Amino acid sequence: MHIRILTLNFFLRPPGISDHLTSDDWKRHRIRLFARREFNNYDIITFQETFAFGSSRRKKLINLARNAGFHHSFVARKMPWYAGRIDAGLVILSRFPIVATEEWTFEERGTQVGDFLAAKGIIYAKIQLNATHLHLFTTHLQSSDSEKAIVKRHKQFSEAKQFIDNTLLKHGRTDIEPVLFSGDMNVDARKNADDGVNNGWEYDLMINIYSGRQISVPNTTEFQAKYDICDVCYEALGEHPITTSKLRASEPADRKCIDFIFSLRPAASDGQKNIHFENVRVEKFLVEEHRFDFLSDHFGIAADVIVDDVSLLSDPVDVSDDSTMDRL
Repeated sequence: MHIRILTLNFFLRPPGISDHLTSDDWKRHRIRLFARREFNNYDIITFQETFAFGSSRRKKLINLARNAGFHHSFVARKMPWYAGRIDAGLVILSRFPIVATEEWTFEERGTQVGDFLAAKGIIYAKIQLNATHLHLFTTHLQSSDSEKAIVKRHKQFSEAKQFIDNTLLKHGRTDIEPVLFSGDMNVDARKNADDGVNNGWEYDLMINIYSGRQISVPNTTEFQAKYDICDVCYEALGEHPITTSKLRASEPADRKCIDFIFSLRPAASDGQKNIHFENVRVEKFLVEEHRFDFLSDHFGIAADVIVDDVSLLSDPVDVSDDSTMDRL
């Protein structure tokens, strides 16, 4: 089975928040352009920074997606007014049936204004793929590299790991079913702006926690699963590509890789031979003849997920061996 997947921080902040001289970041225009140009290219999309608060933009985006064949969706819940927080801005769109969903809001509020006001967390969808399931998670972690922000983000690594463990246990994930964890982690995987081959220190820490090699919650009685983490982009491209941008090409942008699709394979699973990735790429979503040059201030990460029929992967039987025939 062939599934085309995309993750993108869509930069659809709430009303009243926009970059200087951008006409509200051209949000409505970018939504229409994306819907017209891009929906037909994917089967599953995870969006971050796609907020429902204060406008109907998220609803409009989901309606446009439904018209393009994404009949199934799950979004981070809206927060009640008395919570003093807005939603997490997370969206999952799928052409395939979503048969179960879960959501977790991080326990501590963020340090920056945007992180403090948003109920950041992680959402999950169990997606039916013929005779198997895709277990899909997406998140948007604490931004900034201040000392306080880094401490908060590392706590979010641990909460995300525990949520993934508990959710997969609850929903009966089997070793042959793919698990993807996508989103804007706000962790620069690159060693520095000019070195995308070697890992940044915080990226290594994040991977160690997600994999279970480093205990995320000391002295916990919670189940702690072990995974082999495949960074889909790094494995395919041999480097951590730049995923940060600006709406306008004339503006300087950070040279960071903070957006990811991770495949979480059971540890010692021999690589999950029934699951592999093709056509892995960075989607810049460049536009022409508009006042902006890109559809977001992030580039998207896209890949084709190939899930083979496991019944075709078993070793062939040598029918010329009489003893083999006897066993059958």
